[in-house]
Amino acid sequence: MPEQLTTQSTRLAQAFRKELLAGLRLSTYARCVAIFFIGLLVLVQNIDGSWQNLVYFEGIIAIFGILGVTQYRLTKSRFDHPLHKYLFSLADVCLLAFVIFAPPPGDRIDMSIAMQLRVPNFLYFFILMASAVLSYSPRLVLWNGLTTAAVWSAGVWWIIAQPEVTTLLATGNASPGVYENWVPVFLAETFVNVMGWVQEVVTYLIFSGIMAAVVWRARRLVSTQATAERERANLSRYFSPNMVEELANTDEPLGAVRRQDAGVLFADIVGFTGMSEHAPPEEVIGLLREFHGHMENCVFHNGGTLDKYLGDGVMATFGTPRSGPRDAANALACAHAMLDEIAQWNRTRAEAGHPAINVGIGVHYGPVVLGDTGGEHRLEFAVIGDTVNVASRLERLTRETDTGLIASDDLVATALEQDANGAAQTLSTMTKLAPQQVRGRDEALELWGKS
Repeated sequence: MPEQLTTQSTRLAQAFRKELLAGLRLSTYARCVAIFFIGLLVLVQNIDGSWQNLVYFEGIIAIFGILGVTQYRLTKSRFDHPLHKYLFSLADVCLLAFVIFAPPPGDRIDMSIAMQLRVPNFLYFFILMASAVLSYSPRLVLWNGLTTAAVWSAGVWWIIAQPEVTTLLATGNASPGVYENWVPVFLAETFVNVMGWVQEVVTYLIFSGIMAAVVWRARRLVSTQATAERERANLSRYFSPNMVEELANTDEPLGAVRRQDAGVLFADIVGFTGMSEHAPPEEVIGLLREFHGHMENCVFHNGGTLDKYLGDGVMATFGTPRSGPRDAANALACAHAMLDEIAQWNRTRAEAGHPAINVGIGVHYGPVVLGDTGGEHRLEFAVIGDTVNVASRLERLTRETDTGLIASDDLVATALEQDANGAAQTLSTMTKLAPQQVRGRDEALELWGKS
């Protein structure tokens, strides 16, 4: 069990890493496209201005691009480290804050530095948050929120610390007289609204918390889905695919005990007891596993339910747990597919110097009883009734008639109704047998056989 959990955790980690690389690749492409157009816009805006400003802004834009490409390439390489994503996120935040707070070296506009906070530049940090969300890492999202709040707060308080800057928190501005004239103070270019900074930081922290919860929830859903798929895969090792779907998709999958028409097929290795007496146990089990594998492929390919393995035989049903429009036709097609599969397998065995395998297949169609059997702690879906008994006895009858397949006339007739062309083509390879008396039946059965 610990090994299974470890394997599942490893697969999940690999899946999330794959999505991380996909998200990072998308983010890098988007960043490069945005940088290209922003670079053109800056060039147009500063084509007649100071070349220092142009070089400054284009240089900052280039650094953003280099950071994005470097992070993507480093994450893909063998030098990747879990801390790298946090360092690159911090670098993006610091670089964006630097652009906002630090004026270009060639800027000749005589304006108070407090005016930098009048423009809604803080909104650009939400773009960095979007990149963090694409990482599928709740910790990175929280890290982005905390570092952005810290860096932005440091920049705001650096501006507030400038001697010419005023706030409502200043001693001279907190008196009642000032509140009567707060509008001129607020509109002054040296004024900084501290409450605006508080709102920005608190809003961003709340938003980052919500985004971290969303990413955590998404990871949890992926993990739950992966667990469900693993459980379904494990179920498919013990149940037929149609039974797995039935069990997985409904609350009461198999319903109440009921009677319905279904095709029932039995297939068994002829002479297996004699073959296994002188063979090593490993060889016997290997032969059974191969035989069961070939038979189950035929059953599943023809829409059947593999009811159970019966030692050297199998029991399959068609029309369980739900009836379909081709149950009898599918049962007949499956029986023929089994004979073809065994013939192909025997050719492979002959090339390897192994003896041929002969099988007996009996298939019948009619009413069956379906329902759960067993105790409180273990249930088994059972298909019982006269139809099952007849199919089993037809399989045994193949030894007496020296045929590989015996199908009842009830099955053949129903198969022709359901698929006239396909069943007729299949029936052309079979011969009508003399009526046979089957134990449990008063009247002899009309049968069809194929060697």
